[in-house]
This record gives sequence, structure tokens and C-alpha cells, in this order.
Amino acid sequence: MKLPALDGGCHLYWGSTTNGYGQIREHGRTRYVHRIAAREAGMDIEGKTIDHLCRRRNCVNVAHLQVVSREENTRREKDETWRKFALFLLDQAKREGAA
Repeated sequence: MKLPALDGGCHLYWGSTTNGYGQIREHGRTRYVHRIAAREAGMDIEGKTIDHLCRRRNCVNVAHLQVVSREENTRREKDETWRKFALFLLDQAKREGAA
């Protein structure tokens, strides 16, 4: 796995991508690196979608990832108010040293 670069709090994966999402081969299957990062951080990702609060698909910083339902992720993609709130949450996390 290529090491992520640091960029404004995001840990960006610069290896192979599909539609902007980082991917690697794991146990003979192609996997998204943000899902691996979330799983390794102890998040329960089974049957769920991972929302990038930072809106950067190649970010693997687990402080920027949130496990949600597919429906919730789709709603958030279309909701400008949610996007602004997500940026606010990230700014708060940075101030507290978590992001």
C-alpha cells in the first residue's frame, strides 16, 4: 500500500483509484482503502456505506470517515446544508487535535 500524503488534515491515498476512491488488492479481491482504514480503526462497516466528511474520495483519515446507511449517504450528497455542517465538524476536530 502506498503511504498517504498529508494535506489539510486529509490523509490522501495516491495509489490506484476508481472514480477517485483509492483501491488495493487484498486476499485476491479489489478493496477500497477508505473501507480498510475504517475497518482497521474498529468501525462496523458490514453492509454500510462510508461517508467522507471532507468530501475527498481518496482520503483515508478515519477522523474524516463516518459509517452511514446507503440512503443517508445519498441524502448527504444532495444536501448543501449537510456539506457545510460536515466542514464545520472537521474544523472543530482540527481545533481539538483529532483530525
